[in-house]
Amino acid sequence: MVHPLTRKNTGDNSGAGVPNIELEYDSALSFVELVISFKGCGAELGNAVKIFTPAQIGENAKGIKEFVIDTVIKAGGKPCPPFALGIGIGGQMDVAAKLSRRAVSTRKWTDHNPDPDLAAMEEELLDKINQLGIGPGGIGGKSTALAVKIGMSYTHTAICPVALNFHCWVARRAGMRIYPDGKIQYLFGEEDK
Repeated sequence: MVHPLTRKNTGDNSGAGVPNIELEYDSALSFVELVISFKGCGAELGNAVKIFTPAQIGENAKGIKEFVIDTVIKAGGKPCPPFALGIGIGGQMDVAAKLSRRAVSTRKWTDHNPDPDLAAMEEELLDKINQLGIGPGGIGGKSTALAVKIGMSYTHTAICPVALNFHCWVARRAGMRIYPDGKIQYLFGEEDK
């Protein structure tokens, strides 16, 4: 890790704000869930955020979908395709960014969004992205994205932030749930990448 301006390396992979550790409490859960996600930073080169007005969203979220496709085209091979793409919709800018990262880093890439509208949008965008022909490593092909995952939060009536977070195909992550009786359930297997 390095200082963002001086580029001085700490030599120990730590520094101001690093590592990033987030905690959330949910009294309805009967377990502790831990997720560790190591993200290569080449994928960060494609990330983007846009604050939409309601008019820019368009019918059937057309504006958001165009933003996603345009961003993927501009990113090309930089985010290490085939990638998974997290999309955060709503909240404020920081919330949308967090939603996008969590959608791609903590959800199984093989799961289905419980919100039917978001599930349909995930499938539609995955199909459109794979029709772009960017392919593995950006050298062409049909496998540009392995998954599209969307997180959503309610937002102010005047805006709709949308953030995109690319995640390399390697998916270096691990997760587990620890239950009161000591049982451990592992969250990510090879098939979940």
